[in-house]
Amino acid sequence: MFELEIVSDHPNSNACLPAEDPPTAWLKDVEAISLLPWEEHCTECAMPACFQTCTLYQPRNDGKCRRFQNGIQLIRETVPDRLPIVRIEFKRWGRLFAYGKRALVPVKHASRMQRLVSAAESLATHRVTRNIALGSRKAIVARLVRRFKQRIANSKSSSRISASPTHFVAQVYAHESSPAPITISFSAKNQPKLRTQHLAPLRQGWNFVEVPYSRFEKVFRSATGFSIAIDPNLGDETEQTRVFCFSTLAFIRRLPQNENFSRPRPPHIDKQLSGKPVKAVIWDLDNTVWDGVLTEDGENHIHAKSFILDTIKTLDSRGIVQSVASKNDHEFAKRTLQRLGIWDFFVFSKINWQPKSGNAKAIIADLNINADSVLFVDDSEFERAEVSASVPTIRCLHPDDIELAMSHANLNPVVSQEGASRRQSYQAAETRASVANEFDDYEQFLVSCELEMEIREMAEADLQRSFELVTRTNQLNFSGTRYSQEELKEISLQPDSHIYLATCRDRFGDYGTVGIAITEQVDDERIVSEFALSCRVQSKRVEHFFLWWLYEQAMNTGAMGLHVSFHPTPRNAAAGQVFDDLSASSCDEHASCFFLAGESFQCLDRNLVRVNHAPCSETD
Repeated sequence: MFELEIVSDHPNSNACLPAEDPPTAWLKDVEAISLLPWEEHCTECAMPACFQTCTLYQPRNDGKCRRFQNGIQLIRETVPDRLPIVRIEFKRWGRLFAYGKRALVPVKHASRMQRLVSAAESLATHRVTRNIALGSRKAIVARLVRRFKQRIANSKSSSRISASPTHFVAQVYAHESSPAPITISFSAKNQPKLRTQHLAPLRQGWNFVEVPYSRFEKVFRSATGFSIAIDPNLGDETEQTRVFCFSTLAFIRRLPQNENFSRPRPPHIDKQLSGKPVKAVIWDLDNTVWDGVLTEDGENHIHAKSFILDTIKTLDSRGIVQSVASKNDHEFAKRTLQRLGIWDFFVFSKINWQPKSGNAKAIIADLNINADSVLFVDDSEFERAEVSASVPTIRCLHPDDIELAMSHANLNPVVSQEGASRRQSYQAAETRASVANEFDDYEQFLVSCELEMEIREMAEADLQRSFELVTRTNQLNFSGTRYSQEELKEISLQPDSHIYLATCRDRFGDYGTVGIAITEQVDDERIVSEFALSCRVQSKRVEHFFLWWLYEQAMNTGAMGLHVSFHPTPRNAAAGQVFDDLSASSCDEHASCFFLAGESFQCLDRNLVRVNHAPCSETD
């Protein structure tokens, strides 16, 4: 319901109106809806004192301040649902405002109530006030209509539904090609710290904005009551106005079988998530993970966004590692994250007052992954732009986009049991890196790690992890070839082919299964056709000892040495370093194959990695 200006002297404007009604198909999934009385309001309201002091005060005929150019103008109602469509031209500080109502009623009941309101407004506008000459009496009529609408909204109908809503929805029409976004605020009465906002980007035409209940639940349940406000981002220009049309602005409850309904992802989300699967997410904190600014509001007034908490836990279960890049005091932020129970979900966090682009680069280096597999989430457009300018291949999203983004395929990898525990491996790596700083000699540090490697043939239960290794690894991948699980299984069944997996651990923790090698027997030669290692064990000499183990297996079959295929890619230059370290000889002028003999491994310090020879079927 909208507060139409019953006694307005302004004619309705026909500029910037939608040619079509908003879509209403979504209503079939709705069980109940709220009736909210929306009014013209001011972002700086201090009535009635501001009527005398504010230079922007412009009185309406009922004495209230005019912050909309021509008030709230009813354009028409949709057919057959009778949803009102109103036009609002926002002036500076103009705000669309409603006091919150927790009650929900069935959609049909809400439609009947809306018809009563429409009839009352029509009667007051076209019959009663037309015959009243005095402005004061017209204002009385306007107040009576307003009270009638409030009684309708507050009526204790037997049709009321006591359950909580599932969403707040807004249907907004923007006529501009690049419209300004709107901010939807939910605020608890007399509790200034209990407030949450949703920034809604808009496109030209009708927009369906949907805010999940988790975003405003604490405000909705506030014992002191609450309000909702809609503010267009007008900028600082004093004379600038913006026109929007609105239809439904209400809390809704979807039918139980449709609670998981979600609107299609906006194109900008799909654009940011296109390309490679996301391996890591870097989070901002203020107004991103939690509402508010830590250094301004204080630790005790910081409340995490419940949907972000759920997202962090879900990403962790999907094997996507997470970190923090935030401009904050490190110890203060750490205590807050610990209080919220999520500190342990992050690794290699950079919480300081340095530019976030530098912190993002440092995190990417610590994780030892490529920037194009990283997603940066920050509420500040400036910070996202600053990081993107410095790290062009990183993906960036606003936190309000993350809930819809979670259904994207690149945030939904097929995860093995080991992949789901990837965070623990990085936590061990973080501890390992801290200890390494205590050593002047890197190889002495490696010896102190007590690194062990066990190598075994792939079993059917290993297919998922084997698939992850050949599809997710880039830097330590000798060929860059991708295999499906079916192809890996078929290779393992070939009599002259073997797939080996390497598992590593040290005194800091378990790396899990970190390496894969595919070998073929061609006449009397043993060829390593595929070789890939997780970046978790890069620079730890694991590849050297894995190749040594494969060489020994080749010698057991009577081969003269080990041939290793290598196909250079833009990303695997680091992987080729092992052939220089082992003084391998090139088999061809294109350096696509290397030959390893016994003397190649004489340089290895056997104290660096202890290799456990798991039973091997071919040597039985």
